[in-house]
Amino acid sequence: MTTFLRQEVRALLRTRRAKIIAAVICYALLAFPIAMKQPPQSMVDLATTWFDGDGSFTLFMFAYLDLNMNKVAMFAGIILAGGIIADERARGELPLLWSKPVTRARYFLVRLTGAVLLFALIYATVTLIGTLYYPSQVAGFDPLIYLGMATVHLFAACYAVTLAGTMGVLLGRKIPAMLISLLLLGTFVGIAFLPFYTDSAWLGWLNPFYHGVSLIGQMHTFTLADMLTPIAALLAFHLATAALGAWKVSREEQ
Repeated sequence: MTTFLRQEVRALLRTRRAKIIAAVICYALLAFPIAMKQPPQSMVDLATTWFDGDGSFTLFMFAYLDLNMNKVAMFAGIILAGGIIADERARGELPLLWSKPVTRARYFLVRLTGAVLLFALIYATVTLIGTLYYPSQVAGFDPLIYLGMATVHLFAACYAVTLAGTMGVLLGRKIPAMLISLLLLGTFVGIAFLPFYTDSAWLGWLNPFYHGVSLIGQMHTFTLADMLTPIAALLAFHLATAALGAWKVSREEQ
């Protein structure tokens, strides 16, 4: 299984869609501070009212997570994983694949894990570049806060890949699966900060993207233990969703 997974990641690295995703994320990383150079004071005041912190760095992290990385993750997940199993079905390759000495669930999980690992690699690389680039671009930039929040958000961003891959299996057809994934992910992303606006944390319990940004409520005080709670919740989302997809594919053509 390790060899299969390694080959899957290598194969994905060579694809055009992986290169496009990497280029788009890098562009978003480099261009974003320009758009946030001189935000209106009213926006800064709102950000400091809703979240923990004071000044433009708080607004930057809110906009970085919400307008930048959430949106990129939403589309990247669909592009990377939306065709798992569905592509093979469209090409008529499933009978050949199912005849090989690998279980259907394992095949799906390896394909899905490969896509998640590739996206995590791209995300982590871009985050490290941001650690070097943003101090000269963002007033009050704190690399430790940035890295801590980005680490937690990585698990939420990768969930877009897990959900898109599972939807492809559940619905069986690529285009409908991608559209439903876009609808679900768009809803998750759109209401990710709702618990902060309403001061009702329970509104985000079933939203993986809320857990991915939850540290913004304690930006300057969170510890490693505070990071582990949302990461554990996000891992549970990943496992439950991937298990559903594995169960469905194991029932294929029974």
